[in-house]
Amino acid sequence: MFQRIANALSVEVEGTDLTKVTKPEFYVKQACQFFQYSPKIVDETHLLVKIPKEDAMRLRPGTVKLQFAATDGDGNPITVSTVEKTIEEFLKEAGYD
Repeated sequence: MFQRIANALSVEVEGTDLTKVTKPEFYVKQACQFFQYSPKIVDETHLLVKIPKEDAMRLRPGTVKLQFAATDGDGNPITVSTVEKTIEEFLKEAGYD
């Protein structure tokens, strides 16, 4: 994941058949910044999250926390453990679409 550039993240989620979930959400948190996205389910274990440039411009060097949540076929909430990843810096100050 990069700062100051639109991102398309391919995320692998184990232990749940993503084709059977409803209301998928993906969260990105860094310090006081919190973003919520509606990911696209690609297959049983992968989803695609698009982070717009405007949001990526607000991210700073350091780590971010990522988490996926959804509802299973019976209406029960599913959450996946939070993952911490380092944000890599993109060199162009004004960002890039």
